[in-house]
Amino acid sequence: MNQKFCDQCGQQAMATMRVCPNCGNKGFVPSKPSTSTVGINGGANQNGFNQPGASVHPTKSSMPNTSGNAMPYVTHFEPAGHWKRLFASLIDATLVSVLSGIPVALSYGAIGAREPNAGPNLLVISMLILSFVVPYAYYTMLHGSSRKATLGKQLMGLWLVTAQGEQLTKIQAFIRILTTALLPIAGLILLGLSAAGMIHQYKNDLQDSIVVAILIGALAVYIVPFALVFFNPRRQTLFDMICKTCVINKPIP
Repeated sequence: MNQKFCDQCGQQAMATMRVCPNCGNKGFVPSKPSTSTVGINGGANQNGFNQPGASVHPTKSSMPNTSGNAMPYVTHFEPAGHWKRLFASLIDATLVSVLSGIPVALSYGAIGAREPNAGPNLLVISMLILSFVVPYAYYTMLHGSSRKATLGKQLMGLWLVTAQGEQLTKIQAFIRILTTALLPIAGLILLGLSAAGMIHQYKNDLQDSIVVAILIGALAVYIVPFALVFFNPRRQTLFDMICKTCVINKPIP
């Protein structure tokens, strides 16, 4: 049977294989490469991550291809810094808020100009649905693109990749934003059910304490998933851990 070789590590593979069994690379050549590009970054650990502050030496798979787009696989990378991630998130949140508000403003402006006392109609309902969809479309399309980043991440020089360093598919990108949006809501629902149970059991005895506990719990639901970036070497949020993704510094060719 015909054989081919991984252009990343030089491992021999069968012609029917699409992924290298040794390193997971998806590029192959008909003859064995003279040198291997794996392991050129001495600062990376066994999972392909550089320790914070280590220099980044991109491998062949992280270099631009002939079309100018980044290759979909990178082996050695450095987790993004906290401030860069924060600023990127603020930029994206601002853009998404503006984009989501435009359809609603236009629809209400158009309806109000013609019929000031008219209630919601099909156009208004459609625009409301569109404004709800905009954030999911924004993060899904950009995170799942060859740029591997939203506009905020692009400005801050960041990529979002899988834990193996691969480009996210559109489905993976959608699951990640869906998890980011729905997990805190699920946490608040559980918190509300727990609070309702305590209020029913203790009634007015611990009412003030229960209110304080609810406020602290609500803050924890939103803060703790992001605060986890300070407590793991990959600087992953809870959403990254669940979806097996990482935000990294964009390798410099």
